[in-house]
Amino acid sequence: MLGVGKFKKTTPILLGILSALMFAELILRFGDIFKPPIHITEQSSLFGFDHIPNSQGVYSSKEFTVNIKINSQGLRDEEINLLKQEGVTRIAVVGDSFIEGLQVPLEVTSTKILQRMLIDANEKVQVINFGVSGFGLDQKYLYIKNRVLKYHPDIVVLFLASNDLDDIKKNNVVFEEKGQLKFRLFPIDSKLVRLTKGILRNLYLANLFFVAMQNNKVNLPNSQLPIEYYLLRGNIPLEDVNYMNIAKKLILLSEEETVSEHSHIILVIGADRLQVDKAKIRILEEKYLKSELNTEFFNSELVSFASENNIEFLDLLPIFKEESLKGNTLYFNYDGHWNETGHRVVAQALVNPILEILERAKIN
Repeated sequence: MLGVGKFKKTTPILLGILSALMFAELILRFGDIFKPPIHITEQSSLFGFDHIPNSQGVYSSKEFTVNIKINSQGLRDEEINLLKQEGVTRIAVVGDSFIEGLQVPLEVTSTKILQRMLIDANEKVQVINFGVSGFGLDQKYLYIKNRVLKYHPDIVVLFLASNDLDDIKKNNVVFEEKGQLKFRLFPIDSKLVRLTKGILRNLYLANLFFVAMQNNKVNLPNSQLPIEYYLLRGNIPLEDVNYMNIAKKLILLSEEETVSEHSHIILVIGADRLQVDKAKIRILEEKYLKSELNTEFFNSELVSFASENNIEFLDLLPIFKEESLKGNTLYFNYDGHWNETGHRVVAQALVNPILEILERAKIN
């Protein structure tokens, strides 16, 4: 009887809480107060995460609102036939959020602009977007090996940036054993956990809580600065030097896999906004680094490495700096990714290197 009494007392309280939560959910869902983040990725034992085929949503911020659609193959692109058309050159662009380009409509991403520019140059081409937000160089290599090459590209464009070293460190997937790189499988949640997450993704209240937790970031003490910030200083902490060496080995492995399939590879070394925007550089110097930056350190290191290993490359930093001096804005102010102008500049920069490869192929 005592248990029944407690149940009778707590039931109204529980019903009240449940009613309040349901009311809050309805207000958020239909009141145009809160827009939940887009959910277009799922766990992958091989890549850590990957696009959910046929997923879609609206990606928005104070600077843009973009309808996003992932195709049936899990790419942010149009439907792609695995077998390429006769006489068509297929170009695969592999990268992270900059290549994926969720901040702009698909038609003005660098891959689509590049395709149009090459067609205008009388080339029969198909450029495929293999960009996935959050991918590090380790995941990009695994993507090339296990996904990209199945599409039989003639050219693979591999995009990397200074934050790739932090991604390698954070992922803890690639490691060295007797001088060789080994890869761990990513852990996957149980079916019950995946089901629970799937339900929570559709609840506005759960999304609001998630966003609040993400925004509650604390400034890092100097000892915990990302490797990317040290690269901007012109050095790498001794304990993190190995991640640069691993990155270089991943580039060589990517080239090896690509060449083994009779494809060409172009290494594109990105230009972070912190390397280009003088106002952002000053803020970073004052807030974290307390010293003058060496914004060219990472790119110079990779340019030298690519040259020494006869890897074709494109360094975006001098191109972006020149555009910035002209007064062109290449990044969204708050989001930090390329805007439409940035995507166009990247596409334009890739045209000549690709045309040169195609011309050599015709001669041979």
